[in-house]
Amino acid sequence: DAIEYLDNSDTIDAIIYDLNLHPSSTTTQTAREYLGSLMLTVNKALRPGGIWSMQCCADHDLEQRNLLQEVLPHCLTNVCFERVFIPSLCGPWIFASGFNKALLQEENHG
Repeated sequence: DAIEYLDNSDTIDAIIYDLNLHPSSTTTQTAREYLGSLMLTVNKALRPGGIWSMQCCADHDLEQRNLLQEVLPHCLTNVCFERVFIPSLCGPWIFASGFNKALLQEENHG
């Protein structure tokens, strides 16, 4: 389980997330609750300034994209969303990346 691995690991330089954000088959949490819990785990696992990158959703999935655009900036800094055409999916897909906000906290307190 990826979450268990992150919970039990030392700090990590980068995380590439390519899993589903619709956890209905594995939990009773809503997508918002799951994403919030996931990002808490990510922030603990990433070293200060560590990089987070993920596939977000199909370009047409506005509900998922809006949720990510709302939640990710609370957990990461310099969040960037990119629309990329994926030939194997025959359409555009949204990707996001950002840096662990702990870097800013250390710079401001160090």
